[in-house]
Amino acid sequence: MACLEKRSATERTPVDHDFVDTSGVVHLRPGQSVMLTLLVEPHSVVHATTGLLPRKAIGMRRQWVAGMYQSRLWASPGTFGRVDVDFMTEPFADEARLRAGWASYQLAYGRAMSELPLMDAVDVRTLVLYGPDDHVISEDFVPRCERAFRNRIGPLVIPGAGHFLQWERADIFNRLLPVVFADVIARTGH
Repeated sequence: MACLEKRSATERTPVDHDFVDTSGVVHLRPGQSVMLTLLVEPHSVVHATTGLLPRKAIGMRRQWVAGMYQSRLWASPGTFGRVDVDFMTEPFADEARLRAGWASYQLAYGRAMSELPLMDAVDVRTLVLYGPDDHVISEDFVPRCERAFRNRIGPLVIPGAGHFLQWERADIFNRLLPVVFADVIARTGH
């Protein structure tokens, strides 16, 4: 919880917190000012208080998702810096987007399905990539892909990548796509 720490009868200093911008001062009239604690959420929603500021759920959601890019072993260690993590977690500040993003994972752990999944092998040309630093996807991913995708290229195992291979190894991913799908690009123009 972030709050204003009382230093004297007239002076209050904001407590440092990851989800709080403590720089906001609003002048009410010449010579009089009140220290405000500002919480800036995505989409320009600003909350201000001169008293207690509860730890916002938005910050907790983003912090939880950030762990997937840092400490929870989804990504290859050190591939996402603070700016990258901030960018990648922004969509999940919205609770509905976070829940929608979990849906496919929930199916694997007992969530009821609205439709039966496709149970036959896939004949559409498919590029199968795998990041071995991903500790979320089970070890049988590569052999399952070999059985599931009849018209496949791969599985290609990309070193130094985890669950977020397209971002972690964009240097390989971005060069690979035009080569693999050159005929589609030539036919469609994009």
